[in-house]
Amino acid sequence: MPGPGCRRVGSAPDGTQDELVAVVTMEKANSTVNRMMAEGRLGELVCVVVDEAHMVGDPHRGICLELCLTKLRFAAAAAAAAAAAAAAPPLPASRGVDVNTASAVPSQPPLPSFSCQLVCMSATMSGLDDMCGWLGARLFMTNFR
Repeated sequence: MPGPGCRRVGSAPDGTQDELVAVVTMEKANSTVNRMMAEGRLGELVCVVVDEAHMVGDPHRGICLELCLTKLRFAAAAAAAAAAAAAAPPLPASRGVDVNTASAVPSQPPLPSFSCQLVCMSATMSGLDDMCGWLGARLFMTNFR
């Protein structure tokens, strides 16, 4: 039974029923994020925990982790930008063109609200400042075991 704040969402992105928590490989995580993006369901993600985050530098498997994290960061930034644009006052019309409705690009469907917490852990990672900058993250370090 889901606890308070949890809800069942139908079938999970990997085809199983009613997943609240999924523990997957980085390749499956990337595939699942791709599928959720395609289905417009990315907003169902609340938290993604990455253990062994130093694997982002692995020449064989790291690309999947890097792609997955990049997509999640881009989606969060795009959703925040869309929310800010929607909250902004309309621009004044100029030269008879309504800049609020005229567009050279076809309109895109509105982005769903998306805010997913990323938690990346590693006991052996170097370049923490670079990783934090890339992910827009705060660093928490401890020697507790």
